[in-house]
This record gives sequence, C-alpha cells and structure tokens, in this order.
Amino acid sequence: MNSADRPRSAGVSRLSVFLLELIIVIVFFAMASAVLLQVFAKADQLSDRAENLSCAAAAATDAAEGQRILSPEEIETRRYYYDENWEPLAEGSGPPSFYAEAAPEFSVGEAGTLVSFTITVRQIGESRKDADQIPLYTLQTKKYYSGKYPQSDGTQEKEEVQ
Repeated sequence: MNSADRPRSAGVSRLSVFLLELIIVIVFFAMASAVLLQVFAKADQLSDRAENLSCAAAAATDAAEGQRILSPEEIETRRYYYDENWEPLAEGSGPPSFYAEAAPEFSVGEAGTLVSFTITVRQIGESRKDADQIPLYTLQTKKYYSGKYPQSDGTQEKEEVQ
C-alpha cells in the first residue's frame, strides 16, 4: 500500500490530536502563569507591608526617645510626620503619608510623677480623614520624674526646697 492508497482521514486525525494536545498544553501554561502572577503580587504586597511595619517600629522608637529627653514642662502630645519613603517632614513641607503620635499620661505620686507615653504610628489614607488612618504600630514607654512635676490635669507644679 503506497501513500496514495492511504485514507486521508488518518492524517487529519493525527493532526487533530496534535492540535488538541497543543491547546491543552497552552491552557495549562496560561493557568500556571496566572497563578504565579498572583503569587508574585501577594509577595510584593507582603514585602511592602513588612517594610512599613519595620519603618513604623523605627519611627515609634524615635518618637519615644524624643519624648523621653524632654523636660517635664515640655511634655505634651506631639505628632511626627513622614512622607511615603519614611523621611521626616518639616511642618507644612508636603502631604504626609504616615505619622507617629506620642500621647503622655501622668500618674502623680507623693515622691514623684510617672509619665506613660503611648506612641501610635498610623498610615494616612487617601481621604485624610481620621477614620481612614490605619494603625501600623503601637509602643508604650514610661519615664519617672522625681519631685512634683506634671499633674494629671496637665498643670505643672514644682516642689519648692526650703
């Protein structure tokens, strides 16, 4: 039997099977690449989140150190602003992306005053509303001042030496 005597349907059938296999392989690779793209997108998102958390911890530590070196008369709630690259911003130098807020709480005793600072670092959302600010990191620290200094109402009272 020569090639002219063979039925044409056998050649077409082999070609159909080959094309079907090729389509299946292409679909498989398309699905695998879609899954890999999602994995890489999630990894990038987690990387950004980890970087923000690390920078927020450093900003909270800086704010805590800044509050702890103040004299008792200078203690008040303060905010430290940062841009999208976590660079400190001067007052009015541009829209902030993050801020660290250090809020003191005074506990006056007979021998002195314990000041507890709660430092919260937040990401400022697009709308810039308070409800849209995402907390990233919170740090608490304390400092003890001997003598009578800040009162719970925020007034200052120094103990006089006689």
